[in-house]
Amino acid sequence: MAQISMKLLALFADMERIFMLERVHDARAAKAKRGKPSGPKPKLTSAQRQALAALMADEDRTTTAGDVAAGFGISRATSTGNWPRRKPPRPRSSPLRSSRRSAAW
Repeated sequence: MAQISMKLLALFADMERIFMLERVHDARAAKAKRGKPSGPKPKLTSAQRQALAALMADEDRTTTAGDVAAGFGISRATSTGNWPRRKPPRPRSSPLRSSRRSAAW
């Protein structure tokens, strides 16, 4: 009897999850139909993003990234997504291609 009860509870939870996803999908579709963007508002305007990128791209700057972000009224973490990288990211090596593993095979 306990197994049936647990299966019924799991079924109800699964149905509620499906209904919730349908409601979210319908709400997003209605918002898109009205022409309103979904998601949070951007913290910076496009002009502010360009100014932030120009400040951070300056090689001779004396201020830190936190100081620049504080000047715009945002956190340092928010600002790092809006300024150019100095170096491209390094490719990650696959664990299957490491020298230790290939020597063992």
